[in-house]
Amino acid sequence: MTATATHAEAGASARNSPKVQPPTQNPDPNFCSYYVTRKHRFCRTQCRPGSLYCCTHNVEQTGPTPSAAPQSAKDVTSCQSDAAGYRGDMRVPCPINSNHTVYASRLEKHIKVCPDLRYVMQQLPYFSEDKHANRGAVFVSSVRNALPEGKSQRYTHRDLSVEDLAALICKVHECYDSCIAPDLVILRQHLRDRHAASGEPAATPTPEETASFYNSASVAHGEVASQKHGPQHMGLLRCLSDVIRQVHDTDSILVGRGSSQRAPVHVDGFLEFGAGKGGLSVALQQLIVQRLQFIDSTTTSVGESDEAEGVASTQCDAATETSPSTPSAPLSSLRWDFLAEVAQRPPLVVLDMDGFRRKGDSRVRHTAVPLQRLRINIKDVDLTRAFLSKIRPVPSGEVEVAAGTVPNAISRPLENWAVLGKHLCGSCTDFALSCFTENPLLISQAQVQLPIVVIATCCHHRCELKHVNPPEQLEVAPAPLVLPGTSFTWSEMEFAALASMSSWAVCGNFVDEERRTVGRKCKRIIDQLRVHFLRRLGYVAFQCQYTTRDVTEENVCIVAFQAS
Repeated sequence: MTATATHAEAGASARNSPKVQPPTQNPDPNFCSYYVTRKHRFCRTQCRPGSLYCCTHNVEQTGPTPSAAPQSAKDVTSCQSDAAGYRGDMRVPCPINSNHTVYASRLEKHIKVCPDLRYVMQQLPYFSEDKHANRGAVFVSSVRNALPEGKSQRYTHRDLSVEDLAALICKVHECYDSCIAPDLVILRQHLRDRHAASGEPAATPTPEETASFYNSASVAHGEVASQKHGPQHMGLLRCLSDVIRQVHDTDSILVGRGSSQRAPVHVDGFLEFGAGKGGLSVALQQLIVQRLQFIDSTTTSVGESDEAEGVASTQCDAATETSPSTPSAPLSSLRWDFLAEVAQRPPLVVLDMDGFRRKGDSRVRHTAVPLQRLRINIKDVDLTRAFLSKIRPVPSGEVEVAAGTVPNAISRPLENWAVLGKHLCGSCTDFALSCFTENPLLISQAQVQLPIVVIATCCHHRCELKHVNPPEQLEVAPAPLVLPGTSFTWSEMEFAALASMSSWAVCGNFVDEERRTVGRKCKRIIDQLRVHFLRRLGYVAFQCQYTTRDVTEENVCIVAFQAS
């Protein structure tokens, strides 16, 4: 018999052999006996008390076991069809969170105990629907009438004629070159100590150099920082450092801005809007923890020296600082001396409307400085109530008083909080800046003020004129959108075109360099409107390029601090 015939006979016998029946009972009695055929394993959920199955697959007293039921290609579909067959009941999406399903007969009970109830924003004490939305409605009062019948999408640059688009692009170039470019600050990201030691002039390092230096300085437990996110975090924290320290030397972003005689700003806490996974706050948290470790090691060294040798504490401090094994090395090399103006264990609050996997919260949950997360849309957050009920909670009686109109309802020291943001998307930047209009209430009721802002913007194509905060006080409506201090006026159609053209900046090779330049200038014009809004509130504000475009195309942030 040939080899071919042997293989054919073996294949035929395999096809004719009876199929292996799946097991019907989990060898581990603590876990569900539902066998997932596609994955060749049992369900990994714990059993219900007194049953072989979990809550989802519990089919006792209803006939055959799920393991014996026919399986389809998709277990989710088969599970739903089996449930319908065995119980005469269908699984329906949960109205609280459609990412999971429940039996229709149990829906009424489930919505009372659903774990996702804690994320229902309407039940939060600091929820106020659209509190920070539609601040620019005065500019768009006629937009609904202007839209042609049958057009549901908002305007873009494609709705302009060729001549109008060319004229608008010329206007963008003129506005940027004359009004924005002279005011734009570029952060000099050099390594000060390295150049100071060599005596060479400072220069902007490559992204690889910056990222590797960042990795060695602020990433704990041997983790490797992203080549993209690491330099961005470093740049934003450099901006934060200059503002807190109020330095006005040649390397500072504050040269020529504000008074050089201002004292450093003491910061008691940090609030990050649109935090996502919390990467920026985690980077800041790691620096704070390093500082705490340095303080603890210094205290320990002082105690041991006093006990063993009776040496003065000042001498021990000096010895500790010069020791290469202390955790002070990365802090001194990066010149993070702004931490001297930060509370020893400042609260770090991150705010975002969505849940994320692999958040930074879990990485620092059991550290000395954990993150606190608020899950709510920025446009719906009442920041004053958030501080009173969640961030800095007070007894319920005091909250009721503070929620009224009586100023100075809470007697505690006034705290300074810095507001951060990394790539705050589209109109969310406008929502976040609108929160600064709460400053009087924050000061009088929650004893909190927001003197520092460092927010990196992005996704300007998602900006809407109806949410733009008016950059100057308006008396009548409708009103034109004017860049304060200039003659540049933007109509509803032109602003919509600005927003859509801003996407050219991040289209890479899909558009030519000329359009990419136009897109970048559109972004800066939109951000300049935000800068003027902050100036209207009494801040010294400007745009700062905090990293290079080869790291990210969204490389500009808004920096602001209170003038007095």
